[in-house]
Amino acid sequence: MAIATGYGVEKVITDSIAKTIIKQTIVPRFKDNLYFEGATIGLDSIISK
Repeated sequence: MAIATGYGVEKVITDSIAKTIIKQTIVPRFKDNLYFEGATIGLDSIISK
C-alpha cells in the first residue's frame, strides 16, 4: 500500500508521514475488515496535513 504524492504535495506529506498514516491508521482498520473506515480516516488524515 502506498500514498502517491506529487511534486507540490511531497513537501507537506513526506514519505515518513505517508508511512505513518498507512501503518497507524489504514492498515489496522483493514485488518479488522473495516475498509470504508480505514479509507475514510486515512483520507481525513491526509487532508488534515
